[in-house]
Amino acid sequence: MLFAQNIPRIQGDTFDHISALTAVTLDGKVLWQSGRPDPRNGLLTNDTPFQIHDVDGDGKNDVLLVRDFKLQVLDGRTGAVKSWAWMPPIPANAPARPYELYSGDSIVFASLTGPGRRDLLLKDRYRNFWAFSRDLKPLWQGSDDTGHYPYPFDVDGDGRDELFIGHSLWDHMGHQRWSLGGKLQDHVDAVAVGSFGVDPKAAPRVYWSSSDEAFLMLDLQGNVLKQVRVGHTQTAAVGKFREDVPGLQYMTTNFWRNPGIMSLFDAEGNLLQQAEPIHSGSVTLPVNWKGDGQELVLLSGNVREGGMIDGRFRRVVMFPDDGHPDLTSAVLDLTGDARDEIVLWDTERVWIYTQDAPPPPGRVYAPVRNPHYNDSNYRAHVSLPGWAPAPARR
Repeated sequence: MLFAQNIPRIQGDTFDHISALTAVTLDGKVLWQSGRPDPRNGLLTNDTPFQIHDVDGDGKNDVLLVRDFKLQVLDGRTGAVKSWAWMPPIPANAPARPYELYSGDSIVFASLTGPGRRDLLLKDRYRNFWAFSRDLKPLWQGSDDTGHYPYPFDVDGDGRDELFIGHSLWDHMGHQRWSLGGKLQDHVDAVAVGSFGVDPKAAPRVYWSSSDEAFLMLDLQGNVLKQVRVGHTQTAAVGKFREDVPGLQYMTTNFWRNPGIMSLFDAEGNLLQQAEPIHSGSVTLPVNWKGDGQELVLLSGNVREGGMIDGRFRRVVMFPDDGHPDLTSAVLDLTGDARDEIVLWDTERVWIYTQDAPPPPGRVYAPVRNPHYNDSNYRAHVSLPGWAPAPARR
């Protein structure tokens, strides 16, 4: 596990600086630490520019981050700096210019110069973004209403990713192919792209949770196929939440003005159901809990208002009242049986929950998820169907 702390400066969540990094094993042993940890620097409402990925292709994970106005690659085993490059300068006519250089907001790995997904896109909070090669050489830069977290997707099948940034599509060379930015008023909070219907080979579609513009579904040419105004949509997840509905489903959660309302859409953009299981905005994390092909969605670790819901918004798994932290959460397979564990933590503790029964015999559901190296507070969590042989029972 890698913990990052941040210091908000100037404009709240716009110019955060990473202040400390601590790498630990799942048993809590500290592997290395860089910076000075401070419990006052543990909370945030935004992304911070760091990711874990094998940047240089040597088979070992690195840490890529922006710190001290430098884009840095650290050795994942030790935290030592392996390489670095200066961040781009802030233009003199920028709306806010508290520093000479940018401090960054989030990082996305993508295949821009060729297959492999080790090139990267770095963005600021809402306006600018820069592409770098895997050896930190600048490739190009752009400016747009960026939204929160881009989505790389190879639209034309050439082995290089296009980038869905805000309400626009950009190619791997930094050219904007199309944009709806002038037609839509708010920004994109979450975006997912794929063939989520019954036929996985069908033409992919674009799904946006676009704040006050609500839910939108588009084709790859930027034509709006559906828009359903269900409130200020923000977090989103794609998964098999309903067995009685063909294909996959898109679930999104509202935040500002009408927080807590959750909406479920089918792959064609039809609204299936709405509910308000908790009266505040929640993360929307798909959970492969049973391994039987139907996924749940994690609300939170709160023992009264949290738990996991099914595709009909019914709470079907609750957490014990055992004193665990419930500030925030993550979902991923930590034991290797394809089913997910739930990681709950606050500024002082980490608890990990797993199932109290073995996976089903024969085969177990093993969905294909977003890569771990493209993590974000805002990304749409996409969980595509997959199966694997059930591990031997012990």
